[in-house]
Amino acid sequence: MELFWHDVLHAARALIKHRGYSAFAILTLGLGIGVNVGMFNVFGWMLFPKLSVPRSFELVEIDRRSTSTQPSGRGLSWPVYLEYVNAQPNALPELAAYDPYMTAEVGHGNQTVTAIATPVTGNYFGILHVRAFRGRVINEQDDSPNGGGGRRGRCGGIEPSLLA
Repeated sequence: MELFWHDVLHAARALIKHRGYSAFAILTLGLGIGVNVGMFNVFGWMLFPKLSVPRSFELVEIDRRSTSTQPSGRGLSWPVYLEYVNAQPNALPELAAYDPYMTAEVGHGNQTVTAIATPVTGNYFGILHVRAFRGRVINEQDDSPNGGGGRRGRCGGIEPSLLA
C-alpha cells in the first residue's frame, strides 16, 4: 500500500510541474467522454425508442432457459403459461403471452399472401392499454377453442375488408 501512495504523490508532483500538459490532457479526456456520452444518448434514442404504451417501464419478458443459462429465444409453451396463470394468480396478476416467430397464410377469395403473425393471448392488448385503430382487439374470451363464441369469420377471424 505504501508503494501506491508513493505513486500517487509522484503523479501529483508531475501534474503540478507540467500544468499546461496536464490541463490539455484533462480537457481532452473530458471532451472525449462528453462526446461519447452524447453520441450514445442520440443513437440510443434513435435505435431504441421508448414503447408507446403507458407504464412501459413495468413490462417484463419471461423466457425459459436451458441448462447453458443462455436464453432460448422461444419463450414459454402454452401449458407452462397456463401453469403460471393458474398456480399463483397473485404472483403475476397481469401475464400475457405472445409468439413473435410465426408466419401465416392469409387469403381472401383467390388471393393468398404469407404474413408475419404474432399470436397473442386475449389479455395482451388490455395489459398494454392499447386500443384498435379499426375494429376490435382480441379479448380473453378469444382464448377459448372456438375463438370467442364463434365470432370468427372467414380468413381466420380477420375481417376481409381489412385485407385489401
